[in-house]
Amino acid sequence: MIHFNCTCGKTLKVDDELAGHRVKCRHCGKAHEVPEAPEVPESEPETKPTLQALDTSSPRYRAKTRGYLLIALDALRIFVWIGCVFYTATLLNGYSTVLKTAQTAPQQAFFAADACLWLIVGYVIARAIDKGLHILQTAMGG
Repeated sequence: MIHFNCTCGKTLKVDDELAGHRVKCRHCGKAHEVPEAPEVPESEPETKPTLQALDTSSPRYRAKTRGYLLIALDALRIFVWIGCVFYTATLLNGYSTVLKTAQTAPQQAFFAADACLWLIVGYVIARAIDKGLHILQTAMGG
């Protein structure tokens, strides 16, 4: 399409085949010679962006990775601790009837010690994960 302006101010659009011919403006009726189609410069072929190799040595990558690792380990610590607390609560709920029916003091002591053992196990695992988090933060410069 060739675009050019009429003296009345309107823009005329005609097909490329009409270049050099005379056409009338539809608005004012004045005849105009259609100019030659402007040369369109040949554009360079578009280049697709290439994927860059992941630079694992960059500080930004290491900081992001460290952040994800710390979040995952912290979530694991919380999960273990809550799991042990709920398991202990389940044991105590189940043992409450057993404790009432236990005839001897050693039986009662065994059931109570078992429930406490799970609290201790949860605490020890959570503290071990805490220590691991601290070691990772120190090693990664955080």
